[in-house]
Amino acid sequence: MKRIAKAGKAAADPRQASKGRGKRIARLELLSAAATLFARKGYRASTLDDLADVLGVAKPTIYQYVKGKEALLLEVFETLLDIVEERLGPIARSRQAPDEKLRRMVHAYIEIMAEQPDMATMWMREEASFSEKNLLHILRRNRKLERIFEGVVEEGQAAGLFRPIMPRLIVLGLFGMCSFVAYWVRLAKIDVDQIAGAFLLMLESGWLDDGKAAKGAWPRAGSVGEALAGPQAQVARLGALANELGAGLAKAQARLETGLAARRRRKKAKRR
Repeated sequence: MKRIAKAGKAAADPRQASKGRGKRIARLELLSAAATLFARKGYRASTLDDLADVLGVAKPTIYQYVKGKEALLLEVFETLLDIVEERLGPIARSRQAPDEKLRRMVHAYIEIMAEQPDMATMWMREEASFSEKNLLHILRRNRKLERIFEGVVEEGQAAGLFRPIMPRLIVLGLFGMCSFVAYWVRLAKIDVDQIAGAFLLMLESGWLDDGKAAKGAWPRAGSVGEALAGPQAQVARLGALANELGAGLAKAQARLETGLAARRRRKKAKRR
């Protein structure tokens, strides 16, 4: 992982000269701190001095890694898009049925929004802060992500699984619904699996009651091993707990027997 070295030149302010001396910052730490600062204070209101204070380093340290604030914002966007593409791409390319692929992609997408709420907030809110060149680059990357989803939708339509609606409209609606999770997930305190299950149910069947007691829609297991992985893990945990309790019980038994034997010896000694 790329890291930032300490500042090579001494700062004019002696307090800045010693600030963060020798500290090394991981790239993701820098980007996460920047995303959090920009998301909560606002990109335009934030400065690299603010970021340096958050990280506990001198400002020149940050300049050794990025050219400026917009370059840092671009890194935040790129990093989130990398995360999404790396996690969703293999699902889209898998041999599963299109409806299952889309179900798994939406579930993973919502997980990422919940895992990286600050980066996701910046991604949705700060496109207008870019120069024309950087904005065009990000719009192209966003379109690439849309096409990954559109390809699965088109595959499902060809198989007769999805309604014949314009694929891009389906994907844009999906993005709007799921991306907004980043704004409220920390306040709502709802389990991410529950969110994904409810969203998928609405996306797949709408919100009108058809009389069926459906509670959610989750990715289906791709194999017997995957289906049994959860129960097997629970059995393993219960087995470990039983072993731990058994060992504790054996120790307690040994202590009690030792205590009783000592008590008997003391009684015999008194009788003599």
